[in-house]
This record gives sequence, structure tokens and C-alpha cells, in this order.
Amino acid sequence: LKHVRTGYTLTLPEKGRKGKRARWIPHTHFLPPVFHCSIECDSATDHNNLDRALEQMMLEDPSLDVEEDKETGQTLLKGMGELHLEVVHHRLETEFNIGARLGKMRVAYRETLTSEVSHSTTLAHSLRQGFSEASISVKLIPDTEGSEAKSGPDASSGDRDEHEDPQKVSLVISDTAEASLVRKLGQTTAKIFLNEIKDGIRNALSCGPLLGYPVLNLKVSVTAIDASATTQPVTCNAAASKCVSEAIHSAEAAILEPIVKVLIRVPNEYMGSVLSDLSSSRRGQVSEVVQLDQVGTSVSLITAEVPLAAMIGYATALRASTQGNGTFEMAFLEYRFVGQELQKKLLDDPYSF
Repeated sequence: LKHVRTGYTLTLPEKGRKGKRARWIPHTHFLPPVFHCSIECDSATDHNNLDRALEQMMLEDPSLDVEEDKETGQTLLKGMGELHLEVVHHRLETEFNIGARLGKMRVAYRETLTSEVSHSTTLAHSLRQGFSEASISVKLIPDTEGSEAKSGPDASSGDRDEHEDPQKVSLVISDTAEASLVRKLGQTTAKIFLNEIKDGIRNALSCGPLLGYPVLNLKVSVTAIDASATTQPVTCNAAASKCVSEAIHSAEAAILEPIVKVLIRVPNEYMGSVLSDLSSSRRGQVSEVVQLDQVGTSVSLITAEVPLAAMIGYATALRASTQGNGTFEMAFLEYRFVGQELQKKLLDDPYSF
């Protein structure tokens, strides 16, 4: 059971079911991490132990993710909130005896296109197998009805080996393009090439044109594919990636930010200051205020939608403004446009938020 992780189903064979498939429970769908920060160790020994400890913790906690920043070489710790990452940090120190430092909390923004664009690319390679050439044409259309993410017990479930963004990218190979490839290469080879093209497109969409965040809410249509018997699958992969990358850089784009649903329980005497802070300082939209019936106290439940970036440090701020009597919980809701003013600030200084 060394490599068993949270979400796996363990069963014993039932009598009379020999040779039959075991029953299984679909994996729980986990939303993508929305907070990330760098994590560093003081010594090389601690750094090696850190890798093993984080690998073990990810088996236990599928909402935790780790990756290496390709530009800086830093290890990035990704989770669902400040408290989540602070708990991970505390466990590293107490359970694994690893001295580690967390960097500043960052928000996982996303990008999308706001204009349609069509583009074609031809790529030629001189490989060991010979000359390889492929041409790809795509059409990118903004998906303004990007599916909203669900959280909690109503979230969809299914096999899940990695974090998936809630707003998908729709990828379609046109019948004409597929039929043309099948005629030239045959059904089996064409299928291999099509998978390579899809992988190339996904790779290109993992890095947006503005700040390098993944691209969401987009419909990608491959309208034409030209390959010959000497074309290698890797050439199609590279051509598709290059074509989509050039296309998204030529289109108008915008930055999306994660929005969270926040539930705040606060005594009525502090409700005014909490509401004012949400709307004026944190760009929050209060949707409901409900009076809770509790013996001896007058408590209200505030429901609001707030940009995740504005929630950094909110636990400390709420305790200070309510003398320790206020509590809150939050859950990821969806990605929304940041607005022109904030987008300009992000583009001018990506690390200021």
C-alpha cells in the first residue's frame, strides 16, 4: 500500500465473484489549487528530505500540489488557501523535522482571449528519419459561457490523476481535417498524429500571452492539417503548439482571477465594520445577511463573493476587527475578469498581488 493515495478504492474479492471485476467508487473531483508560494530549505539535506516529505503528503492530500518554477528553479507549494499551506508548513517542521521557509502567498490567475483569431503555421524539421513537414490551421473562439466550477458535495466525480481547471478548453478537430489526414496516413497512424496535435495545443495553452498563466474559457478548432508519409508525429506536435502559441499572442487577451464564496459569522455589533471592509477594501459583493438564532448572543451570517487576492491575510484582519469573535470559511467559486484597471497594475508589476 506504499503508493496508495486518498481517493483510491480498496476491496476484497466477494464470494461467488471470482474472475469478475471488483466494485469501485469513482474518484473525488478536486478543484485546482488557488494559492501558491515558494518553499526553501537552509541545507541540501533538508531539501532532499523535503522532496520525499512533500511526495508523501501529496498522496494523503490530493488538493496539495508541488512544481518547480522553470525560470527561477524554486519549488512552488500550491494549495487551497493560506491556512492550508500553513498547516503543511507546520507538519514539515513537527512531523518531518525539516526547517523550511515559505515565501509570499501568490494567487493562481488565469488568462483568456476576448477576440476570435484564425492562424496557420507550417513547420519543417530535418530529423534522423529524414525531412519532416507539417501544416496546421486553427480557429480560436472565446467561450463566454465558461462552465462554472462546483465545490463541495455536488462537485462532479470521476477518474482524476491531476488537478484540472474548472473552466475547460473545448478542443475540436474538424471532420474535414481528420478525413484528410486519414486518407493520407491511414486510420491507425492518423490517430497517433491527432493525439500529438492535441498534446501540442494543450502545451501551448498552458502559458498565456500576458503573464504566462494557463488559458481558460476557449474553443479551439483545428480546421486543416497537412502531413505526408515522411512527416513524424513530433513535427505535428510542434507545429500545433507553435500555431496556437502564435494565435493567442496575436489576439486580444484578458486576465482572470479566482473568486471565492465567503461565509462570515460575526456578532451584530461588528457587522457594520465587516461589511464596510468587504465592499470597500476587498472588492467583495455581499449577497446575503442572515440573522442567526443563538442563545445569549446576536450573530449574523454574511454571504459574499470576494476575489481570492483580497482574502490574503483576512483571518488576522477579521480577528482584529471583531476582537476575536468573528469566524469565516471560504470555497472556490469561479474565475472572473479582473477589470481593466487591475489588469494594468498586474501587467506593470506581476508580483504586486
